[in-house]
Amino acid sequence: MEQEPDVISDKDIEGLKKYAEFRSAYKAPTASKIGSIVLGVLSMLAGAVILSNTFNIFGLLFLVFGTVILIIGVWLILSPSYWGLLVGGIIILLLGVMNTATTLLNAQVSGSTNNLVLGYSVFLIGWGIFTIVRFRHNIKSVTTLTKIESEYYQKIAASLYALTPSEYTDMFRFDASQIWKGTFSGDTVICMSSKKDIILVPRDKFCFVVGEKSRSGENEATMFVDQKRLKGYISDSSIENYEAWISENKSAETA
Repeated sequence: MEQEPDVISDKDIEGLKKYAEFRSAYKAPTASKIGSIVLGVLSMLAGAVILSNTFNIFGLLFLVFGTVILIIGVWLILSPSYWGLLVGGIIILLLGVMNTATTLLNAQVSGSTNNLVLGYSVFLIGWGIFTIVRFRHNIKSVTTLTKIESEYYQKIAASLYALTPSEYTDMFRFDASQIWKGTFSGDTVICMSSKKDIILVPRDKFCFVVGEKSRSGENEATMFVDQKRLKGYISDSSIENYEAWISENKSAETA
């Protein structure tokens, strides 16, 4: 028996939009923490190799800076605070500046410049600046949602994701690299993934382009949601629900 899911209020939709922005911003440190761990380990290994041959200021710098950057990456994993992105960016930037200054001062004394170390230092400066800029870009969405609000909207998103399009006429399921489910709520489409990503878009920024059936009988399709273009498969019930939603919009425009 087909049913309609519980009505989502306009207030909840606005809250889910903020929650979606929060989720996007909260995931931002991912590249920084993984990159910090990888770069930190590589720098420590390089420093250890250099120091194993002879004591060298550059080997020591590689070892010390690598250790600090590794600690930043581990910290961002164990305590995934978005503010950690700012702190990490500042520390990486300062390390880059200090390393650059040390390299240039050493070049004046020795008469030669270690281009590898200098390039590494410039990379740290660029990475630190990029990290800080990214933090500033998303800071508004982070500071406008409290922990209690986040947990509340997370529960709403989870309850919507638990629904199935075969039972609810306003639902769809789309299987791509991860499983997406969504609901058509008036002029807003709420999309949620198996990795707990959430995207809310207006009607004109969402559509399905359904292709032919695969050999296994699944409907090949492409989902366009905001700036994403995902290829996967969609069920017959999801297609019916989507087409009914589109028809309702056309009927409203005609009226």
